[in-house]
Amino acid sequence: GGKGDGKGDGKGSPDEMPVEKFSQILAPRLLKTHAPRQMFLGVRSVKTPSLSASGYWEPVREGTKVIYVARNAKDACVSAYYHASNPYKSGWPFDAWAKTWLSGLFESGRWSDHVLAWRAESLMNPEQVLWVRYEDLLADPAAQIRRVAEFIGIARVTDELVEKTARASCFEQMKAQSGNAAHMRQGKAGDSATHFASDLKAAFDKEVLEQLKGGSADLRDML
Repeated sequence: GGKGDGKGDGKGSPDEMPVEKFSQILAPRLLKTHAPRQMFLGVRSVKTPSLSASGYWEPVREGTKVIYVARNAKDACVSAYYHASNPYKSGWPFDAWAKTWLSGLFESGRWSDHVLAWRAESLMNPEQVLWVRYEDLLADPAAQIRRVAEFIGIARVTDELVEKTARASCFEQMKAQSGNAAHMRQGKAGDSATHFASDLKAAFDKEVLEQLKGGSADLRDML
């Protein structure tokens, strides 16, 4: 309950926003996370005697809405190459990084595990989870802004509001707001073409498709 702006100053470290402090912020609140579905904190506890429940994650908490932005696998791999621990700056050859990225032995885990779980949740629970493709945001930001607005319950969405939101959330504005953070590189789709040699691309795609088996068929389009 209650109302608040749901905003932080964007300057603090993660250690400065413990769960207790976040819980004190009045709703509606906004939290950005890279959490896999099974580590998502906005859930409600369900106690069940089922013997098969050990691998089942808890349902998303009532009143919580998740906007999940999914990105092309190879572009995501390239982005991670320059982000967080910055394997590029550490001197990793890109092909070695791509193989490590596929293994999931780094922060946030395997891309395939991440998208498989959240895609399944979005299909089974569309009232609480909105699936957004990064490439669609770039190609038609106005259409995606309208989807998000409808999802979070904004009743009146004018063309003026959509245009204002698109201007305020474009890559150039976000990079400026970040203080020109180094990991804010391009904000484009398709940069992987400059990093993947043909043999690496073929091996990468084969491994990702293997990891995606059993998931939603539309995930095959994210290679």
